[in-house]
Amino acid sequence: MKRTPSFTFYLAAAGLAALLVILFSGCNLPFATPSTTEPGGAPTNEPGGAPTNTPDLSLVEAVSYEPGIGSLVPWIDQSYVVYVPGGEFIMGQDEEDVTSDHEPAHTVHVDAFWIHQTEVTNRQYAACVAAGVCEAPFRITGQPYRYASAKHALDPVVGVSWEQAAVYCEWIEGRLPTEAEWEKAARGTDGEPYPWGDEEPACNLLNFSGCQEIDQPVRVRTFFEGASPFLLADTAGNISEWVQDWYDEDYYAASPSSNPAGPVSGTRRVVRGSNYDSPLEELEIVLRDNALPNEHLGEVGFRCVLTGETVGNPPPPVCEAVPYIPLMPEDHPFDFYPPKFTVSSFCLADDSGASHGYVNLQFPEVVSASDFTYNSTFPGVLFTTMPDDHTITLYGSSIPVDTSFEITLCDAEAPDLPILEAECPVDYYFDEDTDTCRYGTPEMHDTPDTCEAGEVWVPGYGCLHGVLMEGPWTLFCPTGYDFYEPYHPEGTTGDWIICLPPDGPEECLTDPNCSANNRCPEGFSYVTDSNCCELPSDMTPYCPPLYTLKISDEYLCLPPELTPLCTTVPVYIPSCDEPPPPPACTNPGSYDNQGDCEAAYCRWAQPPQQPPYCTYP
Repeated sequence: MKRTPSFTFYLAAAGLAALLVILFSGCNLPFATPSTTEPGGAPTNEPGGAPTNTPDLSLVEAVSYEPGIGSLVPWIDQSYVVYVPGGEFIMGQDEEDVTSDHEPAHTVHVDAFWIHQTEVTNRQYAACVAAGVCEAPFRITGQPYRYASAKHALDPVVGVSWEQAAVYCEWIEGRLPTEAEWEKAARGTDGEPYPWGDEEPACNLLNFSGCQEIDQPVRVRTFFEGASPFLLADTAGNISEWVQDWYDEDYYAASPSSNPAGPVSGTRRVVRGSNYDSPLEELEIVLRDNALPNEHLGEVGFRCVLTGETVGNPPPPVCEAVPYIPLMPEDHPFDFYPPKFTVSSFCLADDSGASHGYVNLQFPEVVSASDFTYNSTFPGVLFTTMPDDHTITLYGSSIPVDTSFEITLCDAEAPDLPILEAECPVDYYFDEDTDTCRYGTPEMHDTPDTCEAGEVWVPGYGCLHGVLMEGPWTLFCPTGYDFYEPYHPEGTTGDWIICLPPDGPEECLTDPNCSANNRCPEGFSYVTDSNCCELPSDMTPYCPPLYTLKISDEYLCLPPELTPLCTTVPVYIPSCDEPPPPPACTNPGSYDNQGDCEAAYCRWAQPPQQPPYCTYP
């Protein structure tokens, strides 16, 4: 049976915000509690002036939270990581007739972890290269260098060694998954043969050999129906993936039952998952492969794992992201095909014996003569649709016989492509001034004079809800926000209580240059005002194949001005057979009158000064 995932690949902004709130925030109260006042009226704070939050603990119920299966969190490399809860699963598979390196089947426990939902893409890896941390992928002989092509920006990166993959994962504060983590995330807990269950593999579930005209990687998240139970994409097909472990063909027989990390040493690293070049019989999720750590392979990429501690204490987000274009609508594919038909021709003679050529165009689908135009040097050609609705006949006195010529049939109209409007990732907005997606909201990048009544401007956060700490007050904060007091904005008088979003440590409100926030990956620079990491790489937007970029009042990808698609075929029509000769004149002497003589195809002769007679023509 085929599983139906209970979560979609893309998390709505509201759901994502709720998850981030739970992960990154502390106590959440429905309204603010005034600080207690000692004799003399001074508010009570922690030693050293640290902010305090003084809820009535008798109203707080202890809650234990674990993210749900399929929970998604955006990460610093413009990816999403998905949650895989801790617990047991069936690893490996027993074989009856052959000995394999993936037996015996055994029960394994792994702790909870977060893992990239997709393989690392060319665009993501390029940011690491631009930061001076990663080395560019290797050029594979005989394959196009997709890494350097904008139209392949969202394809998985290939041509990277195990060592290069490990460097990237460390750069984003992660690591490569262990083989056990990878198989659990890809297979689920029930020991199914494929990520989606036990349904026979098909090209709507994964990208494997024969699914494309040319076997090659495709854009990540293309095969929604082939997702794993934990909503990982492309763990079968597309590309294979490096994992952390050294390879040992006998490791399963002696591996520990809890968090196996592979042999302590070895010469080759494990590669898991099938790829775009894998045949049908090599698609089961249990199959193992291996390669040297310094090998660069055109069908192998990777994804990374993060621990719960890392996800719960994330680095600041990237300040700017490239606007991306959603997938083309299904009724507007990138590949366009000219008319397809088969040709037959024949000749008919008219009453005078003259030959006339006819051409039949046979189509697999129902057609009408008005669907096409006919291009030829011969004028006066006529179209007609035959009664079967699949055949168009071309006829007319100008169609030649005994001469080779070509017929060009074109669609009556050019293909129609929609204009695509750029979108921004969750938690980003489109900045028309820079034509990029900027982290947060426009208010975060504004100035104090943009704040409205009841708001105070805080560097790195923008305009936040707040009240002055004087007299009776009530402050309601959005779910997930903490109360912060006292805060003294620069250039104002009085102390404020504000609603602090879960974006960073509280001490950074009083020290914008605090080291706790300035934890960006190597090669990035920390931006104090907006509390984010500046990416040094080229931020030029890109469009899908065939499209051109237009940046004016908005960011659009414009379709090309396409011409009608045409098909040209050669035709030769032989002339009709010569008209049959008339019956031969036989025994002309038997005819004694002109009428009977000529009716017998003989000739009636009338020589001068002689009687007429019937003779041969």
